[in-house]
Amino acid sequence: MKSKKSGLHVSGIESVNVHDAIKVGTSDRDKYIDNYIETLENLGKEEIHLVCYNFYARVSTGQEVSLQEKNVPDGSTVLAYNQDDIDKIVPEKMFESISKDMNGTVMPGWEPERMEKVKELFEMYKDVDDEKLFENLKYFLERIMPVCNKYDIKNGNSPR
Repeated sequence: MKSKKSGLHVSGIESVNVHDAIKVGTSDRDKYIDNYIETLENLGKEEIHLVCYNFYARVSTGQEVSLQEKNVPDGSTVLAYNQDDIDKIVPEKMFESISKDMNGTVMPGWEPERMEKVKELFEMYKDVDDEKLFENLKYFLERIMPVCNKYDIKNGNSPR
């Protein structure tokens, strides 16, 4: 998307939401993948060639837990969290806590209508392990890659 006045060009979009039905692999996921494909087609027609998204197995809780630096064997440093802290989260209180820090803004994935159902989301994901999440990511990518290839769209994702 290019602004004729300024000469600026939007080359990438961050946080194009992947519906929970896709991540969990529910029977209606194809409907949501079709919607995602339509979004990619529209972005591609506007010459946007980078689309970032998350494929987290649950509601992102990055603001609810403290991330800590961790050294890894190759000498690099990564941010890490403690799963025990995640498991202690009370879903009903999570959005209340995070919404206080949002200063009236809405972050992707934290929309009020989604957060009203946060307990249901936790229940929905309870049986989604790493293997199931990877299977669902693979299915999603196999469906979207033809349109990504057609419009030369690169995908930036961060599955957990």
